[in-house]
Amino acid sequence: TDSLCFHVLWDDRERLYGDIQYFLLFYYLADDTVEIMRTNAKNDGRDTFPKLLKRSKLPKNGRVSDSDCYTWKDLAIGQTVSVFGRTMLIARSDPFTRQYYLSNGVTLRDDMPLQVAEKKIEVKRVIPPYNGFGTEEDSLRSCTGGLNQPPPKKDLQKMRDKNGVILRF
Repeated sequence: TDSLCFHVLWDDRERLYGDIQYFLLFYYLADDTVEIMRTNAKNDGRDTFPKLLKRSKLPKNGRVSDSDCYTWKDLAIGQTVSVFGRTMLIARSDPFTRQYYLSNGVTLRDDMPLQVAEKKIEVKRVIPPYNGFGTEEDSLRSCTGGLNQPPPKKDLQKMRDKNGVILRF
């Protein structure tokens, strides 16, 4: 059976512990149904489940009705697809899909990169004011150097002078 294949991604980073997940969207031309399968990366720490959506019609608004379902004309690179509350971005297509769209007079955009750039968070360190406990150097050390302080430096002159001295208590 002829099917159009798209690589889609779901960016769920707005939620707590959310991340980017990658899926394959198959659109079957024979009966206008959609099937969505997850692409499993090696050692990604997720359970492998075969399908996000079994082969069925995909409604645009969440309610199943034949008049308001996705068709092949709605699917294009750069467009978003709503899969029961999950907004998925269509990023790539396979060669058969591109040929099918060209034969119907529609040109698809170039493939988008699947890896989304991570947003770097800039952390600015602010040194708190001296609180009166210990010395000011101790307070700075707790903010900048970490909790494990380096061992004190050895006084070589003192070691030479006190060499051979036996302490008796």
